[in-house]
Amino acid sequence: MKYILLLLLSLGFGGMLTAQNTIRQGFVTRMVDADTYIIKTLYGGNPDSTIRVRVVNVDAPEMKSIPNRRKAQEFSQEATDFVSALILNKEVGVTLYGRDNFDRVLAFIRINGVRLDDIMLRNGIGWSTYEYTPGKKYAFGKKLEAQARKEKLGLWGKENPIEPRVYRKVKDNL
Repeated sequence: MKYILLLLLSLGFGGMLTAQNTIRQGFVTRMVDADTYIIKTLYGGNPDSTIRVRVVNVDAPEMKSIPNRRKAQEFSQEATDFVSALILNKEVGVTLYGRDNFDRVLAFIRINGVRLDDIMLRNGIGWSTYEYTPGKKYAFGKKLEAQARKEKLGLWGKENPIEPRVYRKVKDNL
């Protein structure tokens, strides 16, 4: 077993995304939007290693997309500001989950030991989603979202919020 662990460690960061693993030290250096971040880590002894991370279980409103010229979605700036206040320039725990179709690292993010996806859902910062965790349904996330909806927190205080997965498909948003 020791040899298997050593082999996995020697494969480097990319080879370890098949199972959940924790990076003990990560520092959020940039917000892409409310659910995607750039994290600097000491993984593998390289102090300059950065990864683009997509938090699992939550889909937040879309920021303006320069390559696609897509307009920012309603509540996207508020959502990004909320998450930024929690994690930007702060140390976080990162549990790797896999990669998505944009080659972002999918991960659970913890701030002070609390899962960021739970904080976001409970505060109405996004929709509970299984899109980035295929086959893994997170029932507690749905309960947190339902509570935020009931209390009209965050985007649930807006009239008819549109899910990001629907928003991304609408041509009028370009």
